[in-house]
Amino acid sequence: MIKNYSKKSSELKNKNDLRPSRDTIQFILSYSQSLRVIKTSNGEYDSLQD
Repeated sequence: MIKNYSKKSSELKNKNDLRPSRDTIQFILSYSQSLRVIKTSNGEYDSLQD
């Protein structure tokens, strides 16, 4: 039997438990700004630019 590990909203102590931290947001923004997708005849390639 499959066990469901997610918490129901009534079980959460605080709604802030679902919000990402400031560091997580900063990491995602930095990653998305440095990501470049290069399209070639052979396919697409991902590249991280510093």
